[in-house]
Amino acid sequence: MPLDGSLRNLLIYEGLLFILQEVPPTQRTGTNSERLTITRGDLISALEKHVEEEKIKSLNVSTVGKNDRDSVLRLLNSLEIERKKEEKLTKYGDIIGVILENCRNIRISHRIELGATIKGKNLFIDYTNVISKRVDDKKRVADGRISFQLFKTERYKGLTSTEHPYTTKQLTTYMSPEATLIALLGLYSSFITTSDNIHYMLFFSPEEVGSILAGDKDVRTMFIIKEAAKSLLVDIIRKKYSEELVVVETLLNAKIQEAMGQQNVRSLSLILLKLAREGQTYKIYQQLPLNFYKRESPEIWRLIAEVLSPSEVILSRLAKNDNVEYNNLLSSINGFYRYVVLGDRWGLYLAIRELQHAYIKVRSDEKARNVAQRYLRLLKSLQYLATRL
Repeated sequence: MPLDGSLRNLLIYEGLLFILQEVPPTQRTGTNSERLTITRGDLISALEKHVEEEKIKSLNVSTVGKNDRDSVLRLLNSLEIERKKEEKLTKYGDIIGVILENCRNIRISHRIELGATIKGKNLFIDYTNVISKRVDDKKRVADGRISFQLFKTERYKGLTSTEHPYTTKQLTTYMSPEATLIALLGLYSSFITTSDNIHYMLFFSPEEVGSILAGDKDVRTMFIIKEAAKSLLVDIIRKKYSEELVVVETLLNAKIQEAMGQQNVRSLSLILLKLAREGQTYKIYQQLPLNFYKRESPEIWRLIAEVLSPSEVILSRLAKNDNVEYNNLLSSINGFYRYVVLGDRWGLYLAIRELQHAYIKVRSDEKARNVAQRYLRLLKSLQYLATRL
């Protein structure tokens, strides 16, 4: 299967890595982009150990239309999960919840091989047995033709080859129950939050996935760092800053620099994706690559991560654009961006200078005395560390 930036493949590979957290490296087989192999036990273990009910409830991405309703039925029937007739599963979180409740008894293959096969105008994922006609249970094959709208967001393109005419053609995708389960775990793992009907998701980039599958990086360590990033993003997204992208990149870099230092990781590549439902389809609004490289001076990164914490005074005051020092805070954020993201040391001095101006503007206001004291505390810490760079 291609390692690319299509939503479906990002979900599948995210789900695969999520499962591999419980598989020792010595027990992994066939973990490459051409043919990926996991076992039933691996999948069940990931469901039981890493899927949390509270997070399932927050996963409010919904299914779409009659086709998705049919795919829900096909999935549950294929897994042999009984459901009440009156029970309507319209959220992916609810679907995962039902599967989790029945995970010990679900019917799936003992050995799952993830690969893509093209037949006619259809793209089949994990259909090795179906395509080669080695399956005798025709009903199970019919039940297994699952095609959720979420997995067809980009209408599959990009199979580029001099031998096959698929570069510009659109192929209808069908996924086996096992592949669908893995993609659903990828959705669970990547989902951050929903704000103003936009779903935010965080994935490992295709390049990062390749490095992890090759054994160059420890999958558990990478998930620890990514979870720290997701936790921070929840706070940023909910506060709806006007300079959202600058704030996101700056805060993530500072936070991840700290986490990379703790976990001894030299680089990390992620993709932040915004997804929204439009009628009977899903549309990707934005796909932002985020690349991080470990730098020295861990003390300054810890401090910047603290200074720019959503609970700290700078971002709290930045959330209201009528505050007297608002423009200075914007300039300070831009300074931090230049230092944190671009590696420009002058950006740090600019950030400190603008924070000094913000302090001057509020220090004489009796109502903002606490704000002024918090600015002053941050200024002293930043100025002390800046002199040591």
